[in-house]
Amino acid sequence: MLNELQARFYQLVTAPEGVARTLAARGESASAVLALVRGDGTLSAVERLDIYANMYFFRLLDVLRDDYAKVAAAVGQSAFHDLVTDYLVACPPSHPSIAQAGARLPGFLAGHPLSRERPWLAALAALERTHTDLFDGPDGTPLAMDQLRTLAPEALMALVLRPIPCHRLLAHDFGLAEVWERPEQAPAQASETLLVWRPDVEVYHRPLEEEERALFARLDGKTSLQALCEAMPGAVDEVARSLFNVLGRWVNDGLVERAG
Repeated sequence: MLNELQARFYQLVTAPEGVARTLAARGESASAVLALVRGDGTLSAVERLDIYANMYFFRLLDVLRDDYAKVAAAVGQSAFHDLVTDYLVACPPSHPSIAQAGARLPGFLAGHPLSRERPWLAALAALERTHTDLFDGPDGTPLAMDQLRTLAPEALMALVLRPIPCHRLLAHDFGLAEVWERPEQAPAQASETLLVWRPDVEVYHRPLEEEERALFARLDGKTSLQALCEAMPGAVDEVARSLFNVLGRWVNDGLVERAG
């Protein structure tokens, strides 16, 4: 009996259109909720349940607005409200942590009518979600520039590096880096690979050009810098020059750590 009452309560307070309309859609009268809540002269049983229903929806709306502030700015607050309503109907929260409530929004948004008008929205949402995920991701031990400077040339070439664990590569067909601070603007349609990472307490992202992306992909925690240069196409000296041009940036960005 208790399980049935709990399930009934949950169904009504999570309904997106309010308790009264949900009951009407099911062909039930307001008296159907008297087993759950008693009304009085101030509020009816349905009105009392609606308090919980409104709290449930608007708490989730606030969380999703925080997690997807760029998407909300891109579409406007009214459209974002409607998007969240559609999303919660299709993808009700299934994880005990409210932080996971918006985990499926990027995938849902890809098929939503808003993405027909703004086809970059799903990619923008994926970037925002990645920021959220990496904020709570595993810590690493980034290599410091002072450590790098102490190495003799032979030791430097023997160095084996890997990316810090808290990173991700996102590839899409829009120049999101250009509009991150102005999400209400439409990005250019152009292939872009973004590196997203968290070296300490802040999450960052930036575009990776093809040459840097190829070198970064070789940082497998097994291959020395010398072997990496020898394995890359082109003259070893030229590859080494390109590698050390980006190595300083990787270290300054807190992107790489020693393996082993």
